[in-house]
Amino acid sequence: MFYWCCCGIDVHKKMIVDCLNMGSKQELQQFGTTAGEVKTLAKWLSEKECEMIAIESTGIYWKPLYNLFELTGLCAMIVSRSMSLNIISEDKYCKVIDNIIK
Repeated sequence: MFYWCCCGIDVHKKMIVDCLNMGSKQELQQFGTTAGEVKTLAKWLSEKECEMIAIESTGIYWKPLYNLFELTGLCAMIVSRSMSLNIISEDKYCKVIDNIIK
């Protein structure tokens, strides 16, 4: 399935990095992990009309995000760490996210 607007999320203990893909345009954002910041992320994704969110399933940090996305009507899927390249540098997150959402 092809999504015109989709987002790949890499969840860390104190930081959420996401790359929103809208056709040929990509937008990289970073959010904190407090409840308010996660709600801000969900609102931003809703405003951008994100059709699907792929969340990397490292550890347990993805669970609150998935639950909130589900409650707010955003479609999300959990993907395994092996689907991404585990690259740390932020300028390469969109390339990693491309691998997660494909």
